[in-house]
Amino acid sequence: VAMQEKCDEITPIVKCHMNCGRDHACHEACPMPECPKMKEKMEETMKCHGKCGSDFSCHRACPRPLMFVRENCEKFGKVHECHTACAHGDHACHEACPKLYEINV
Repeated sequence: VAMQEKCDEITPIVKCHMNCGRDHACHEACPMPECPKMKEKMEETMKCHGKCGSDFSCHRACPRPLMFVRENCEKFGKVHECHTACAHGDHACHEACPKLYEINV
């Protein structure tokens, strides 16, 4: 459940940033995660991008914590969907579900 809550929180944040494109002011207006550690990572990322201006290679070198979390949420969604489709007690079905660490997004 903790992963689902994290994904539910991060989804609108990711969408906000994806809609901003190259508008740094827009990115700054996007909500921040509640998790202090993730918020700190986001602040560092924003500072990095803020220093880059129009230097695309600089932007590519900046950390991308939201992308990592988004990918994990997509993986989690696939795993959760499979397990939800399994009948209670159907061990073979659950065993056949993908594992979080085995999925490539």
